[in-house]
Amino acid sequence: MVLLALATEVDPASPTDMQLLFDVWYNLLWDKGSHVEARFKTTIQHILDGRYPWMQVPRPNDTRKLPLLLLPVLLLLLLLPLMPLLLLPLLLLPLLLLLPLLLLPLLLLLLLPLLLPLLLLPLLVLPLLVLPLLVLLLPLLLLPGCLAAFRG
Repeated sequence: MVLLALATEVDPASPTDMQLLFDVWYNLLWDKGSHVEARFKTTIQHILDGRYPWMQVPRPNDTRKLPLLLLPVLLLLLLLPLMPLLLLPLLLLPLLLLLPLLLLPLLLLLLLPLLLPLLLLPLLVLPLLVLPLLVLLLPLLLLPGCLAAFRG
């Protein structure tokens, strides 16, 4: 049957072409009511049902015989609605890199109460260091004036 289909340029993978070929061949070669008719129809039906794996006709909705090359395409099509979610980390990456720079002023504001005493510490310590120095040096600074007052 397949050889006849190839010889007559009928597509052997098309169920309608094979049925047409069967009808023409049957009407030309066999008479109605013969026992050969039933056997031939059964054979053609088995071919169309896929019982002969070397002559299988692909079904339009049969995903079991889907070529493996189409699986990545199907996975890509299934993931297509999720692409924005998958690309979101890539879009957020520059923001994540800038996040420390954006948070630095906020961090400084939060740490200001802790840093303020450290910033004011020199102002508090400086008079404590300078005052004893002034007490020690004041007589030396006043000495020339006192001497001049005594002289007269």
